[in-house]
Amino acid sequence: MLKAEYQHRGKVPQDVIEAVKLELPPLAAGQALVKVLAAPINPSDVLTLTREYGMLPPLPAIGGNEGVGRVEQLGEGVKHLKVGQTVLLPVGCGTWVT
Repeated sequence: MLKAEYQHRGKVPQDVIEAVKLELPPLAAGQALVKVLAAPINPSDVLTLTREYGMLPPLPAIGGNEGVGRVEQLGEGVKHLKVGQTVLLPVGCGTWVT
């Protein structure tokens, strides 16, 4: 898997973001693995990369504030989701992942 990570912010978004290999840890109890199906590039995403957005995540960060995905695996005790279910991703969770 790859993630779109940035270590710093700057004036030109494509100069600060890079594709980085993502190692997935084993699922813990209460967690779900979700495959990202779509994650847009919104003005808020660009403004976050250029320091112009009101809320900035701590660095390093993964780009992407919105997305939709499909549940691939469930950790122990997860009862409110099903494998194969389509879900909205939590806002600001770093959705630019393949």
